Amino acid sequence: MPLIGKTDSETFTTAQALRDIIEAVEPMHHLANARIASDGEFAKLFAEQVAVRLENIFHLANDRLSAIVKIETSK
Repeated sequence: MPLIGKTDSETFTTAQALRDIIEAVEPMHHLANARIASDGEFAKLFAEQVAVRLENIFHLANDRLSAIVKIETSK
């Protein structure tokens, strides 16, 4: 769903910020998961913690963006 052109600037601003968060977090999450498989035990522990936290942020932002899209498409 395109967000540009919405008349509600608050919805657009919030949705764009969430999209930016998702785009920033997803590559870091994939990188952390790749490091879990390839590095030593301490790096693995660190990468696991980073991956879990990034995944939580990703899900929060994605859920909120989905709710905004649902609200906007039902208008």
